[in-house]
Amino acid sequence: MSKTKFKIIPPKSLDYIRDGTSKPVAQMKVDEIPPVAISWGRTTVFKTGSWRNVTPRYVRQMPPCRAGCPVGNDVEGWLEAAANENWDEAVDLLLGEQPLPSVCGRVCYHPCETACNRGQFDSPVSIRSVERFLGDKAGKMNMLPEKIARSNAPDGRILIVGSGPSGLAAAWLLTRLRYRVEIWDRAELSGGLLRYGIPDYRLPKKILDLELARLGKLGIVFRNRKSFSLDENLTETRRDFDAVYLAPGAAGHRSSGIRGSSGVVIGAIDFLAKAIVGKAPHIGRKVAVIGGGNSALDAARTALRLGAQVTILYRRTRSEMPAYEEEIEAALAEGVKIKYLVSPKAINKRDKTYLRCIQNRLGMPDDSGRRRPEPVPGSDFEILLDTVIDAVGEFPDADEFTRDRDVLSLIEMIDEWGRTGLENIWAGGDFAGNERTVAQAIGAGKRAAIDIDLKLRLNKRLRPKKWSFGANKSVSAQSYISGMDRLDYVNITPVEYEELNPVYFSRAGRLRQREVPHKDRKRGFAEVMYGFTGRSAQKESSRCFHCGSCDSCGNCHVFCPDGAVLRDGENGALSFDLDYCKGCGICASECPLAAIEMYK
Repeated sequence: MSKTKFKIIPPKSLDYIRDGTSKPVAQMKVDEIPPVAISWGRTTVFKTGSWRNVTPRYVRQMPPCRAGCPVGNDVEGWLEAAANENWDEAVDLLLGEQPLPSVCGRVCYHPCETACNRGQFDSPVSIRSVERFLGDKAGKMNMLPEKIARSNAPDGRILIVGSGPSGLAAAWLLTRLRYRVEIWDRAELSGGLLRYGIPDYRLPKKILDLELARLGKLGIVFRNRKSFSLDENLTETRRDFDAVYLAPGAAGHRSSGIRGSSGVVIGAIDFLAKAIVGKAPHIGRKVAVIGGGNSALDAARTALRLGAQVTILYRRTRSEMPAYEEEIEAALAEGVKIKYLVSPKAINKRDKTYLRCIQNRLGMPDDSGRRRPEPVPGSDFEILLDTVIDAVGEFPDADEFTRDRDVLSLIEMIDEWGRTGLENIWAGGDFAGNERTVAQAIGAGKRAAIDIDLKLRLNKRLRPKKWSFGANKSVSAQSYISGMDRLDYVNITPVEYEELNPVYFSRAGRLRQREVPHKDRKRGFAEVMYGFTGRSAQKESSRCFHCGSCDSCGNCHVFCPDGAVLRDGENGALSFDLDYCKGCGICASECPLAAIEMYK
């Protein structure tokens, strides 16, 4: 092998060398040439990897969208598939973690989008809109998630009480784990508050029915108009079932305590349930809604569609309202009025009906961290009305299960995996005091299902934290079903925006779903959002940064000064040739996606 020969080459001639052309002719005088070294021979004789004290490697790290999703969706995975129009793969990845994609694609308040790193660059990816598109596509394609192929499948029967999102999620995962699952619900139709608490303009019931039909095809048995009581059914239940999951939701109505309210005040949950099934009570022309949560907004927008003039009375300011901002904006745009810093006191009936209120001012923060409303003396005033809809809050009514206070205290000892103080009885969703969103309820159902399986199959109280991640303690059903010992991430701490190299990204505006014009919404309960087309879903998915995952962009290959990054000619996969890598770290610093780390 010939020795490598070095010559000094004028900088202006380096372009010729990079292009691989013949030896350039010097364009500068000898005394003007700076010391630039270049080799005309091969550098492969120098295995400079022996100089290295740190080593690069490709890693898969947790994207913030998944860490922020209470359901545990593989958001980055199905966005990548959708961006490439691999619809079957995208739907399959979504159904692997999400039992109710069409539902969540409509009513979830997308904490994944709040976490999305793209939000610090231009605007977050519209993840919920893509999820809705894929969920609806799954319904049309009649796709089902896989079941585990177990040679020692447990011959177990599970009873789930309540057919809301938490009960449905637990049933979905336990059925995939080869258990025989029954869901009891005292209502005439399944769905819990998805059916009786969310109006059709947000969640059409035909969409919910399609989701329930898919779950039924997995083998879940639904038994409606069937109540459950620990006082009456516990012996029978323990004889017939190996485990019970209590997920009744939060259908109890917390009264605001308005004096003289008989015949004038109705609870928001009762009002919504009746309105949704076409049996709305007569509410008259003037309606006041008490409260500032999502139920208050739903009740107000429903009353508006029933022909009423609606005013929401909230005791704090808008910035303290617990309702989601998009719901507040929609209600205001549709014509709902909101009076802030107002508390109701009493109903006064004279020739007409009036609600006496008092003005508030904000004082010191209370236990919730929000400033406490304090009445302003002498600020009483009256509002003429026909009906008051009370929406100050809901609570889970544990009394429907037992009147025994000792048993009740054991039920209420619920940990993050749904375990109660009673043997082989789990509880979750709104009943466990979660944040009472659909996504949180689904996550609770998944966690309980994994814990139930570990207990029944191994007869051990394991702590299944290795499948858990994120602030919401989400779990990966797919990792658990696949028998993986841990999540497929080197680091489950979500990738932060500062770890990315955004100089390589192009700005692209977020796509919005088309909506029914606000002036037309009050004519009925038709869905107000139209959803994405396939083209829109593909285009919006392509905005994903794919934080923490190599997308074979080739930056490391281009910038490596040692030629130590190799690209597979067939599949484009990248790898490091450690015989020549000196560990300079340029590849990691130039990686747009934080998919390369340097380690010792």
